[in-house]
Amino acid sequence: MGEMVRIDEAEISKIGNAVYDVAGRLQRIAGEVDRCGASSVSAVERSAALSTAFDFAIGWRETLADLAGQVHAFGDGLHKSAGDYHQTDADAALELNPEPRYWR
Repeated sequence: MGEMVRIDEAEISKIGNAVYDVAGRLQRIAGEVDRCGASSVSAVERSAALSTAFDFAIGWRETLADLAGQVHAFGDGLHKSAGDYHQTDADAALELNPEPRYWR
């Protein structure tokens, strides 16, 4: 018949942690938008180009922050899946090999 399938919960959790790292990097990049916008000392104040560029930057900041939240949620899902696999395996093992029960 078919081979047994094994899920490695620890590896799934490691992948979840790596996904959390990506979400953190996206969040830090989103935070750089404000720092970069504040450093335009040499730019002509109130210029249309500067205003437009800043508006685009704000849009990208929001997009990156939203993406970071979605990526973090994927990491949450991976950690939850790892826990679910572990619990399902434990339940199946108990059902297949129940502990001895002594009747009194």
